Amino acid sequence: MAVPSHVPATKEENVLNSTKEYMLVYKWFLLLYKLSYAVGIVGYLDIMFTMFGFNLVFQIKTEDSMDFGVILLFYGLYYGVMGRDFAEICSDYMASTMG
Repeated sequence: MAVPSHVPATKEENVLNSTKEYMLVYKWFLLLYKLSYAVGIVGYLDIMFTMFGFNLVFQIKTEDSMDFGVILLFYGLYYGVMGRDFAEICSDYMASTMG
């Protein structure tokens, strides 16, 4: 005899499902944080290497190397701040729905 799919879940099953959802949300924001941090660090290092003249070893113009570093630095900063703010909104929503 098959169990109908519309049978309500037990309280333990609801807790397990919500815990998995929260872990998935946390993993997503942790990945976003790590990526934006890495992009910012690469941008900063590019700026530092340009100031020390390492771009000339690879025959890259100083303007191009500095532009690339500044863009990466600010993209990392922008997506880091936006990810943090969105994570705060999501965590507030999850906390209010938990009860």
